Amino acid sequence: MLTLSDIYDRYIKDPTRRRSARTMLAHESTRRVVEDVLGASTPIANITREQCRDLLETLRWLPVNHSKKHGKLSVRDAAALAKRDDRIKTINPTNLNAYMARFATMMNWAVSEEYLGRNPARGLQLAETVHPQDRRQPFEVWQLQRIFNAPIYTGCKDAQNGYAVPGPVIATGARYWVPLISLFTGMRLT
Repeated sequence: MLTLSDIYDRYIKDPTRRRSARTMLAHESTRRVVEDVLGASTPIANITREQCRDLLETLRWLPVNHSKKHGKLSVRDAAALAKRDDRIKTINPTNLNAYMARFATMMNWAVSEEYLGRNPARGLQLAETVHPQDRRQPFEVWQLQRIFNAPIYTGCKDAQNGYAVPGPVIATGARYWVPLISLFTGMRLT
């Protein structure tokens, strides 16, 4: 009987799916958590809706960077610790839903490959706690133009104290590079 770990191996190695390194890293991270909670050797056909709900509940209390901060603890134990100690910051609903969506995607694949009859994780997500109007919005084009037409990019007095004053110098330090790196990598403040 195929286990959760077997199915994950097949899903990750599926040659019909093309994934970026970043996506693969996200799937591997999700896999570690899911296998820790549900059991890597659990037969895939035996995973129930109730176990998927239990996974969701465990993720609700998963500490941020749990593997770095609580590496020796199982996911369940780290979540139980966070549930008891309100000083431990837990992952936000968006990240929790991303874990569940990646798991559900793998389970959908298992259904389409006929390893499962139905997906017990289908549709399990937390309701977003942030109102849509309060979510971070991307910069408008005019805002980006304003930022990148500043003297630091077009020529400034000097790169240290005169970076906001027009002049002949193009800056090269962190003030110059960090916004550009942020623009092209999607970085943001947390």
